[in-house]
Amino acid sequence: MIPQQRPDFTTPANRRDGLMAESATETRKNLERALVIATVALVNVAAFARMGVIYELGLGAFLAVAIAGRARGAVHFVLLFFLMSAMRDALPGLAGEMPSIKAVVPLAASTLLMLPFTKREAFAWMRAGSVDVATALIGAVTSAVSIAALLVWAFWTTDFGEGPAIIKFFSAHFPAWMIFAFGAPLFALVNAFSEEAVYRGLSQATIGDACGPGAAIALQSTLYAAAHFLTGFPNGYAGYAMTFSYGCVLGYMRQRTGGIKASCLTHVAADLTIAYFLAFSVL
Repeated sequence: MIPQQRPDFTTPANRRDGLMAESATETRKNLERALVIATVALVNVAAFARMGVIYELGLGAFLAVAIAGRARGAVHFVLLFFLMSAMRDALPGLAGEMPSIKAVVPLAASTLLMLPFTKREAFAWMRAGSVDVATALIGAVTSAVSIAALLVWAFWTTDFGEGPAIIKFFSAHFPAWMIFAFGAPLFALVNAFSEEAVYRGLSQATIGDACGPGAAIALQSTLYAAAHFLTGFPNGYAGYAMTFSYGCVLGYMRQRTGGIKASCLTHVAADLTIAYFLAFSVL
């Protein structure tokens, strides 16, 4: 039996091929990092500046560059925010402004579109994670502080964003008791999951792969805050600061546990507060 000869990796040709492959990987990584940071910046500027169609053109350009450069993580990330903007423009009136609809539907669509190209990686961000005692305590304290902060903001402001219009819409179709008994808890569960999936799920995972875990916590929080700036509860500059801080804590919980279960459960408490405050205010 003639022993198999192993390839000689010490030849100049093989070394050159290895260096070229390493260089291509590094170039793709740098492109993904640049596109992720550019997208985060554009989303934040659009929240403050009302860029209109320029915003979507910018995201479209980033998406084209990501596809051409085969930066798959960036493709999924940019596609998500492009579809979120398109969803808001395509759906009439209130439907396009409902937080859970404009978050979870584009997330599902972008993930399904990426599935043939990335297979399991398209769902890699969707982990529950493990919650230890320390994380549970962090969640309990965060819930208490967020409830207090939301109530203080609510009694201070006169602008509750799109919340009152949503309550009025459902009150025209369902009795008040049904909204209190079922509508508010359902909103809290669905909205908490959809926002955690978008911001602490896909966004934080993609930014973390491109820029590192610390940057991921901060940058995903700016995206979360930008989504609340115009019509969220809370909104405005104070709302941006509040949701950014809250997003950082939830992002830390996600980083600590390796999944979105802990941040989802914590988020439900804040959304229940919002839902019942609006319901008592409007009905």
